[in-house]
Amino acid sequence: MGLSVISILFGVFTALGASLAVYVSGAHGSVGYLASWTLGGVGALGLWLSLRTLVAAPLRTLETTIREMRQDGDLTRRARVAAGPVGASAFAAGQGSAKREAGTSRVGVCACVLP
Repeated sequence: MGLSVISILFGVFTALGASLAVYVSGAHGSVGYLASWTLGGVGALGLWLSLRTLVAAPLRTLETTIREMRQDGDLTRRARVAAGPVGASAFAAGQGSAKREAGTSRVGVCACVLP
């Protein structure tokens, strides 16, 4: 599923949960339900922006670098990956690659560095 679908589903379920809380509390009225759906929309937008910034964009950058590395044959190319969970994983993978390849002529294959 795409980030948009996941975010929309998150927003809908958040809004439904908040609407249920409004209904159970006995505070029936359009203001409570409007606030519930506003909360769902804000939650969906926040999740979408977070996932796009912290996960999708760094992975896209890493994918582009790997694709370019395969096309031009430059195995020493280093990928710049943003900080965060994806950046930390890419950095650790790059360090492992450099250690495994230390005895060959391809030292630093796909080594990744944090900005």
